[in-house]
Amino acid sequence: MLAALAGVQVAAGLLSRGAWDLWAQSAVILVILAVFSAWLVSAFLRGRVPLPAPRVLAWASALAALSLASARLSPVAAYALPAWAAFAAGLWLFPAATLISAEGRERVEKSVHFAAWALVLLAVHQRLNGQTRPPSALHNPNAFAGALLLLLPVAARRGDWILGAGLLVCLWWTRSVGAWLGLSAALMLHRRAVGPVAFWSGAVAGFAGLVAAYAKLHSPEVLHRWEWWAAAWRMTASAPWLGLGPGAFAYALPAHVVSRPGLNSLYAHQHFLETAAERGWPYLALWLGGLGALLRRAAPARLPSLVRD
Repeated sequence: MLAALAGVQVAAGLLSRGAWDLWAQSAVILVILAVFSAWLVSAFLRGRVPLPAPRVLAWASALAALSLASARLSPVAAYALPAWAAFAAGLWLFPAATLISAEGRERVEKSVHFAAWALVLLAVHQRLNGQTRPPSALHNPNAFAGALLLLLPVAARRGDWILGAGLLVCLWWTRSVGAWLGLSAALMLHRRAVGPVAFWSGAVAGFAGLVAAYAKLHSPEVLHRWEWWAAAWRMTASAPWLGLGPGAFAYALPAHVVSRPGLNSLYAHQHFLETAAERGWPYLALWLGGLGALLRRAAPARLPSLVRD
């Protein structure tokens, strides 16, 4: 039951704009509460309630508590509290993953595999209908590029090279230099696992990405990014311990930044900075430390790698 719930949650998140909208977040939370309650009741009736791995449970609980404190003390608490609930709905997958068997994780991966195909087919449809940078089912092309990086290992593990080729084509359409640099770094860091051809392909892609990044240094897009990052730094300085609340970045930006023409995005385009701005530096340190510990163990880290923070 937990494997089915995790598979549905991850796939639904990918196919509903990353659960970005309030309706999608509410639907996911209601499904989690209903299915988890049914699982808990059935476990009580069997006389045995399994517990998650203690360290993972403690880590996830600490993150949830810190994030809740940020939301309660946020200057925009009316928005931060619902954002915290959506965050907690994703966070629960970490301890839940330790309760799912190898067979269950295989079922979860099948759900993700299905979602990957749906995203590719939708992106192709959007491209054929005139969208040069299709976002597929995500809220913008950059978010789609990030999802593609997480889905490529799934296609490789399952030996679905047609899907892998489709994901790479979609990644090209997003024009995300950062995503290509990330893919290049992954291929080069895993030379023994991917082989020499993939390693050198990653090196070439990385070099091309660096050239493209250099060419864009003085473009309006890059200058706007500097504005967002500077605003995020100022936010972290104003509330370094707990931040300004989950999801508060768009509501706590300085007025002169929001009013700048061309700055039509509502996030910092930099995960670490935005996390520190919204939840504080202690939270960011705990988040990265826990992820590092999880990723040292490949099997338990497969499912959490797909959770959207």
